[in-house]
Amino acid sequence: MAFKPRPDQQYYLIPKHSEKEKEVMALGVDNGDRGTRLRLKKFNPESPKQKFRFDRSPGFCWIKLPAYDLYMDVASESQADGADVVAWAWFPRGQNQMFELVPAGDGYYRIMARHSRKYMDVYGADKTENGVLVQHRLMGSDNQLFKPVLVANQPVGASPVSFKESNELLRTGVLGVIGLVPEVGAGLKFIVGYFWKEENKLAAIWEQMKSYVDSRIVEFIMADKLKSMGEELVGKINSIKQIHESKSTDKGIRLMGVLDRLIEMEPRYVNQSHEVLPYLVGFGTIVITLCHTIATEFETLYHRKPTEDEKEENLKKLLEKISYYSTKVAENRTRIMALRMEKIPEVSLFRVGNDNDSTGKMRWEDNDTIQREIADFESRECPLLNDSEGQTAEQFFSDETGEIIRTGDTAQPNARDWSRADDYYDGWQLYWDRYWSKEHPYVFTDHKERADFALKQRRKQIEVQYSAELDEFLSAARFWKYFDSSVPRYQEVKISKSVGKFGGMDANTSFEGIENKSITSVKFFSNDGKICGIEVFYDRASDGLKGGRGNAETTLELGAGEYISSVYGFAWNKISGLYFSTNKGNVKGTGRLDTWYAGYKDDSHFFTADLPDTLNAKLVRVSGAHNGDVLQQLTFHWEYMY
Repeated sequence: MAFKPRPDQQYYLIPKHSEKEKEVMALGVDNGDRGTRLRLKKFNPESPKQKFRFDRSPGFCWIKLPAYDLYMDVASESQADGADVVAWAWFPRGQNQMFELVPAGDGYYRIMARHSRKYMDVYGADKTENGVLVQHRLMGSDNQLFKPVLVANQPVGASPVSFKESNELLRTGVLGVIGLVPEVGAGLKFIVGYFWKEENKLAAIWEQMKSYVDSRIVEFIMADKLKSMGEELVGKINSIKQIHESKSTDKGIRLMGVLDRLIEMEPRYVNQSHEVLPYLVGFGTIVITLCHTIATEFETLYHRKPTEDEKEENLKKLLEKISYYSTKVAENRTRIMALRMEKIPEVSLFRVGNDNDSTGKMRWEDNDTIQREIADFESRECPLLNDSEGQTAEQFFSDETGEIIRTGDTAQPNARDWSRADDYYDGWQLYWDRYWSKEHPYVFTDHKERADFALKQRRKQIEVQYSAELDEFLSAARFWKYFDSSVPRYQEVKISKSVGKFGGMDANTSFEGIENKSITSVKFFSNDGKICGIEVFYDRASDGLKGGRGNAETTLELGAGEYISSVYGFAWNKISGLYFSTNKGNVKGTGRLDTWYAGYKDDSHFFTADLPDTLNAKLVRVSGAHNGDVLQQLTFHWEYMY
């Protein structure tokens, strides 16, 4: 999925090719001087020289070293292979400081410079300290793959772990305990190995996975409670660790005591679990694993065979806890999803041009599409449309020469109605408006209908994408039922998801794509830099041109084992830009922001249409609608194993 860092969150960048070495390497700098080269450095979780921030803009990001107020920069805007990559002062229009993170699957990304379309590359696949970072054409090698690792609330220790890896480790551990993955170890060993790294310290992985979840649901959790609950868990896990290492004959009694104390703590986790969700899955896993251990390893723990009543009681407790925690996770997953959807309210209706105070900017046009920018104007606040009839205004407009033009104190002068769709979770916003005056008649008379359509589609998109994110970081909970030996053994299944529609509400000629075949290539057509058509080939057979051929063409050819893993673009009343990237780092597409409405907030046009990259979803079909040389709507259909 298109990388979505949270604002002000810092990350380490770990190159894949050096990860299995004795000493883990991270990207960093030697100092805070302008022009200092980016290099491999021995991973030091405390060093500000290795901490990066991703400042997002539509379709790209700036990669910043916050400690020095410097940005990743391809030196001298070079197009050459082997060009130095340095830290430099921010130059807002410099495309050599703009980078796209192209998903490569399993939490890894290729970092592509926008000006050259070339990739960040550890020169010569060097694995030693001070190996340098350069740009280079796409090679498909591991020295062009990087793992963004979130800087957790606590130090991560000597082995930085991505969300994908921490989640996968928990999943593998659970499967190992229930016997679906051989040679992983018993329940106590799993808990100690997973949640612990050093004496008297909560495991780096545990803290890091919590931090990843925090960053995704940050608005819905209670951070103050998480801190005290984390400290509380430390003591209990320490007790389990001591029992695991003990050679005493009373392990069972001691372990049962820990389990009883954990059960006493349950209300803190389950009564407000959507607010402390980062710990709920981990806590439930600990309790269920301990119940399973007592039920299946009784003789080892107690040095005697269990009675029939003990067998029945231990199994009953295990099944009760599986059901209890599974229900609580499902309930609070639903609650988190509802909280997310509440961030997308109904369409807002406004009128500009009345007698309350405010300041703002707007864009207007006449019938010949001559654009005039309205300068900062003394206007009136924008109440709901039905409250503003007949009010007056003073507005100050800037004409094409820069002169200030005053338009009068008459009823309804040069005013506009507008309808706006918002997503307050991430700042997404689209709006349509209608003007009226003698010189400039109205435009979108159906502004409310267009905004309603956009809002409906946004909700559908988020229902799919955010739901997939919840599935991703709650994935361990779906394995709990397999602790019950009567449940059929776990098997992966194919999941299908559709993300869309993107574009406007007009839909003249619909198309569905071809089902049950693989995408093998895609042609993108454009007119004067804006996409006007697309042709998708399934098993090398064309589904036909959708839209027009325009005056330019670019093609994405998929090789063996290659698939489309990420989609982004620009859309408003139509699709104006579309880009596909593959798991092997190829990025193709065409188009740009539709600047017809130039006062418009740029990132509101930008969209991402894929699923979390750790799911390794493949694009299998594209559907939509077109008319002439206009792509009106697009929906993207994905599959992954889960």
